[in-house]
Amino acid sequence: MPTHIHENIVEMIFCLKGTVNFSYEFEEFNLSAGEFILVDKDAHFLSGEKEDNICISFYINLEWFAEKYTYITSLLFVCEATRESSKPYPTYYHKQMRGTLVAILFYLSNHENADDDFQNTIINGVEKIIDLLVHHFDLAFFYNPELILKKELMERSRNMMVYLQSHSTEKITLETMAQDFNLTKSYLSEFLRTFEIGFRKLLSYIRANNSEKLLMTTDLNIMDISEACGFSDPKYYYSAFKEWYKCTPSQFRKIYQNMMNEEDLEMELSLSEVLEPLNNLMLKDYLDLFLF
Repeated sequence: MPTHIHENIVEMIFCLKGTVNFSYEFEEFNLSAGEFILVDKDAHFLSGEKEDNICISFYINLEWFAEKYTYITSLLFVCEATRESSKPYPTYYHKQMRGTLVAILFYLSNHENADDDFQNTIINGVEKIIDLLVHHFDLAFFYNPELILKKELMERSRNMMVYLQSHSTEKITLETMAQDFNLTKSYLSEFLRTFEIGFRKLLSYIRANNSEKLLMTTDLNIMDISEACGFSDPKYYYSAFKEWYKCTPSQFRKIYQNMMNEEDLEMELSLSEVLEPLNNLMLKDYLDLFLF
């Protein structure tokens, strides 16, 4: 699958059979059967050496859940359910996510879209996925898995993400943000350090992340992209991008744009054609749930 990028949509790529290579943020993961990975705002592509690899992609429109989670399109999620992840896997919540994905697929393969019960069942399943993302796969939990905050403090952190996303192209300082939230600078600094990332690194990541789309879809030079994303100087953009992506913006553009021109080798299958690997995964989930 050539390079593509989404707006306010999360894609959950679930490997059912074989092994596929997934690339985003200049990272690569090999996904084997039963493993999955989430991608939200990043350019990404898939490749595989064999023709019999089977993957299923779930596309979830975050705006559909904005009434329940008003901040959801501003959050950054990380769910790397693969043995190659730098974080512990599988956790209890990875297993919950995988079980929900498999259950939705089984339901889809055994029911016709004929009535309200079908629609409600699918909606309930997807809501479980979103709840897991919000409460356990937020970027904050990726850097601090042991993070526990009172509800009001977690709400404050989510409102801060909305603030940083919506003002990322402007000149933001710790002082101005503290004023806008009626907090002291020292409190705000300490509060953000709770998430193991801090104000400057978080803002630089948001700006670098937002630059991906411009690198992929425009011919703007690096200086113009740097300015458009809120960096005060191109050298800060280079530094921030390289810290997070382990490459320069130009290197990222070259590789991911080249992959945009690769032939799309996807072949669409019906759910009835993938029942065997689905059955294998369902059996594995039962064993994991009751024996391990």
